[in-house]
Amino acid sequence: WNDAIDTVSKLSETAKNAIHVCDSETDSYALLVDLSKKEHRFIIRGCYDRALVNGKSLRQEFAGETSLFSKEIHLSRRNKKSGGPNNKRLVKRDARNAIVDIKTKKITLKRSNCVDRKHPLSLDINAVFLLEKNPPKDEKPVEWILLTQEPIDSHQDIEKIIEYYCSRWLIEEYFKVLKTGCSYEKRQLE
Repeated sequence: WNDAIDTVSKLSETAKNAIHVCDSETDSYALLVDLSKKEHRFIIRGCYDRALVNGKSLRQEFAGETSLFSKEIHLSRRNKKSGGPNNKRLVKRDARNAIVDIKTKKITLKRSNCVDRKHPLSLDINAVFLLEKNPPKDEKPVEWILLTQEPIDSHQDIEKIIEYYCSRWLIEEYFKVLKTGCSYEKRQLE
C-alpha cells in the first residue's frame, strides 16, 4: 500500500494533493506512521480496536464522547461471500440509507508489540467515529472509525472526511467495470 501511495503521489503536481481513501484492509500502524511522516493525505477505515496511550481502546474512548451531529449515509448492497460467519465483510446486506451519530477526537495510538520497533511508540492522529442509530431488525449497526491527518476542527471538515470515504464505493465500482466489463487485465495493457 505504501509503495502504491508513494507512486501515485510522484505522478504529478495534482497527485501530491490527493487524498488516499482506503478500506479497513489497510489499517496498519506502520502504514499510518509512514503516511503521516511523508505528509500524505489519507482517510483509512480502522479495522482494529486499537490501544491508545491513555490505556483505553478506540471504542472505549468514543463511548464517553457526545455525538456532534447525525447524518444520513448510503450503504451499498453487499452480496454474501464465502468465508467465516464472524467476518462482517462477508455478511449479506441490502442497500439502505442509515442515520449515523458522529463523534470526533484527536487521539494518540499506541504502537502494538507486533509492530517493528523502528516505528515510534505512539502516533497522534484524528479519528471520526460513525455509529448507526437504529439499524434494521436483525442487523448489526454500521460502525466506522476513520483515521486521518485531515483536520476535524469544524462541522464542514468532518462532513468532507465522511464524503471522501463514501466516494470509495464509486471508485471500486469503476475498477470493477474496468476489470470485469472491459477485461482490462486480460488485454495485458500497461
